[in-house]
Amino acid sequence: MGKGSVHIAEEDNWDEPGRAADEVFYVGTFYGHHDVGRAAAEFEGLSIDEAIAWGRARADRVYVRLGDDDVIYAAGAEASDLPRWPPPDLPELVRRRPAAERWKDRTDADGPIAWSVEVMLEPPDLGVTDPDRVEAIARAAGADGWDDEELQGFERDVAAAVRRAPPGVEEVGWFSTHRRAYRLRFTESAPTRERAAAQALGRCAVPDGWSADASAAPA
Repeated sequence: MGKGSVHIAEEDNWDEPGRAADEVFYVGTFYGHHDVGRAAAEFEGLSIDEAIAWGRARADRVYVRLGDDDVIYAAGAEASDLPRWPPPDLPELVRRRPAAERWKDRTDADGPIAWSVEVMLEPPDLGVTDPDRVEAIARAAGADGWDDEELQGFERDVAAAVRRAPPGVEEVGWFSTHRRAYRLRFTESAPTRERAAAQALGRCAVPDGWSADASAAPA
């Protein structure tokens, strides 16, 4: 019997030059290693059939992980309680997003789904706040709710920078991870995130001088 075990997993584009921070794709090739208490041998860049053949030539226990699937599949000769490779719904092993991210590729041809949309409503000038106006906008737009958490976080960061400034310094540098904006929350039904965001923005009567933008994710 082959000693140890071989562990195989699908490669992703994490190290690709120019990869956006929030864009991960699985690429349909595989890497792995032969474990005999240490990594006795390794491989990368193989097709799934080549990877499994590599594993079976070295061990009776061969395990495969596909993309971001939490399931581990048994592909070796040794009996196992794990599900056998291949899975019945094996996708085409090409460059593709993780399953949880495939909503980003939806088009207008897809059926509508529910989206959580955030509209960020920004006053015209630093220090300008008008919660009563925002409350009226949210109510008229049929928003699920609104808050000023981002605006308060922004103002706290600016106030902290002012406190740290040396005496007599009137202009200070500051940085904040918060938006200087009110947040309105909506639930929209649409085929794509762009359509959902546009629908929510279209509900909002943005005052002159204010600005607004929206982002959406599946509800």
